[in-house]
Amino acid sequence: MTYRIKPLDLTPTNSSPFMSMHGARIQVPLDDALADADLFMIVRSNLRAGDEVTICRYGPGDWTKARILERAKVLILQSAAKGVEFEIIEPVRVIGAAKPELEMVKPVDDLADLEIVCDPQGGVLVREVESGHVHKHFKTEPAAKRYITDYGKKAA
Repeated sequence: MTYRIKPLDLTPTNSSPFMSMHGARIQVPLDDALADADLFMIVRSNLRAGDEVTICRYGPGDWTKARILERAKVLILQSAAKGVEFEIIEPVRVIGAAKPELEMVKPVDDLADLEIVCDPQGGVLVREVESGHVHKHFKTEPAAKRYITDYGKKAA
């Protein structure tokens, strides 16, 4: 498997003229990525001998909300036109499972009951039964019914 770190996935973490530190994010297993000699080929112009790169593998989906699954640190030995030589200085460390107690989940019981009412100006409204708060206006009743069905699924 060939994996190369992309320019937007490598960022400097300090602004030193030499022996800089960088962070890189990837979404493939670190053992596979570190086995590839061309891992840093695309970003070689950003790296110098003596730089350290901490590489983290994020879970699937949006990396800003995902959990780190693995991490490793490498030392850049040489960065040249034909490639980058590096050495693993901190081996791959598996972080472990996510903690579900940290995730915010809205219980299904907290959902308001919704009803469909005719709008005097045309179409139908979906509103909460208790407060009367209008969620959305629809042209047809089937569209309003789909909204109510999807509303319950989003929280579950």
